[in-house]
Amino acid sequence: MSFLPPTSESCSLFCNARLLIFCGVVLLTALTGCKSLRPGGKEANIAAVRDLTYHGLNALHHGRADQAEDLLQQAAEASPEDQRIRQHLAAALVQQGEVDEAIEQLKLAIEHSRHDPRLYVELGELYLAKGQPGLALQHAMVALKIDRQMCGAWILRGQCEREQGDHRAALASFHRGATFECAGPDVQFELARTYQKMQRPLQTLTALEMYSENFAADQLPMAAVMLNAETLTNLKQYRQAAEYLASASRRSDATSDVWVGLSRAQQLLGDQSGAQLTARSAEHKFPGDPVIAAWVQTLNSGADQPPAAERTAALPGGIFQ
Repeated sequence: MSFLPPTSESCSLFCNARLLIFCGVVLLTALTGCKSLRPGGKEANIAAVRDLTYHGLNALHHGRADQAEDLLQQAAEASPEDQRIRQHLAAALVQQGEVDEAIEQLKLAIEHSRHDPRLYVELGELYLAKGQPGLALQHAMVALKIDRQMCGAWILRGQCEREQGDHRAALASFHRGATFECAGPDVQFELARTYQKMQRPLQTLTALEMYSENFAADQLPMAAVMLNAETLTNLKQYRQAAEYLASASRRSDATSDVWVGLSRAQQLLGDQSGAQLTARSAEHKFPGDPVIAAWVQTLNSGADQPPAAERTAALPGGIFQ
């Protein structure tokens, strides 16, 4: 077979083809970035985002919220449409008190989540924490419109209704949330808080008893401990309240409120010296605590003393003994 030398026309076609290929490569690079043209570029970016997220969550878990924010912010910039990263970033911001910025991150997460109802609940909880129950309630209702069996949304709805003073509606919302399998013990605590607002102490104690069944005796959250003690005090069961708080004060996580509550219960029993001793111990344990300082001032002034007839050993029993 003989070789024919190229003609000027064939050379021109060949050059044009090479020019078109070159232009196509340049255009593709401009549109996608040169990293995308390297083998493994996209995979490397995914791995980097995953690594940043992992270390950010690890920092958040260990209480290093500022470090977590920095790492998760980098992850969010590298993967701006990942709702979970923005959700974690919001949590880091909340731990640092940056609630407004956390709200903005959750708004972005919702935009990229196709309206995940859990994110509406988280956003509503932040609005409630900011003292905006009306706005929080709107987000709870949106979440319930998406998923009527979402326990967290019913709890948020009840919290908002209680904050707005509609206690009966709040009870209905909490009871509705308690009917679903996803309901945890928190709904019982919310019921107890609502009954306490309605000045129904026996129902408060019953709800607290149901709530406490989910915890070991020395692991009941301090908020529940204080609510129980306050309810016993309102029932004038001062001795039960004092014994209960004395036990709670021996816990490593006992707060200054527990010690103040114990001192007050002792005072209400007529044990002024015991109340003074407890107050001094609290001052030593929590130096500079404003709650204790205010109570010591009240105690020394002789205020908050009940009539002698009310200083009683109280009714027998006490469901939390």
